[in-house]
Amino acid sequence: MKHAAWGFAVQDVETGEYIALHNADKSFRPASALKTITTATVMSLLGDSFTYKTELRHDGFIDKHGVLQGNLIIKGGGDPTLGYKRITCSQSYDKLMKTWTDAVKEAGIDSINGNIIADERFFEYATVPRNWLWEDMGNYYGAGASGLTIHENQYNLVFNPGKKQGAPTEFQYTIPELNHITFRNEVVTGARRSFDDAYVYTAPYSDEIFMRGSVPPGKPKGYIKGAIPDPPLFASYSLKKELAEKGIGSSGEFTSFRLLERDHSMLNGEAKTIHTTNSPLLKDIVTWTNKKSLNLHC
Repeated sequence: MKHAAWGFAVQDVETGEYIALHNADKSFRPASALKTITTATVMSLLGDSFTYKTELRHDGFIDKHGVLQGNLIIKGGGDPTLGYKRITCSQSYDKLMKTWTDAVKEAGIDSINGNIIADERFFEYATVPRNWLWEDMGNYYGAGASGLTIHENQYNLVFNPGKKQGAPTEFQYTIPELNHITFRNEVVTGARRSFDDAYVYTAPYSDEIFMRGSVPPGKPKGYIKGAIPDPPLFASYSLKKELAEKGIGSSGEFTSFRLLERDHSMLNGEAKTIHTTNSPLLKDIVTWTNKKSLNLHC
């Protein structure tokens, strides 16, 4: 710590007495210690048994042939755990897609004459602060918070490295699949025994992602975790794809309310809820947020 600037203060919470101090009058960046303030605040306001809710809705009617004459809507409620199996009672991405597809079937819908729409308006559209670094925003630890977060707004990139240092790599696929986004691979093969030194570059709501840097030689592997640039659009894309694979086609697009602000004619009016996905209890989310220092959750 010779060249570092550091300090701490240990305080008795009952008496207010400071037990130990070091550089207590200096200003430091609090970093992830500040998560305790955010999580304590939300526990105080909402209570430890609060749950976030995500709803499947439609704004039309189901005709006698099982056709939904209207749009299928995913209404986000700010759940940071949606579609990611980290906490007990949360569902994996694949399980969530199956649950939603089953709910559509149980509602008597065999096909959709309309769009699959993500409603992310629970939060504002600005997902990251204006001063975040270009090097951070595209990577998993810099994923922005959305009113419709899904799969912790992150994904894995799988590369096939070359055999020699400096050789190009082959970008293979992502987990989960993001085939609605264009990927530009500029990652090269690093030296033997090197570590991955590759980053993802993109901005919120972009449909193009750049990968730059190097990954070590060897077998194909998911070396990088990226941040999904438009999580609500990814949610509607995923559900449309899952429904189609299960034989439930939709005549329209996968889209979001942010995009539909240009064209409200795609909406029919009042929406009816057909399924609700509940998050784990807030106290469990807070425990994971602090123990694992989960930026997105906070």
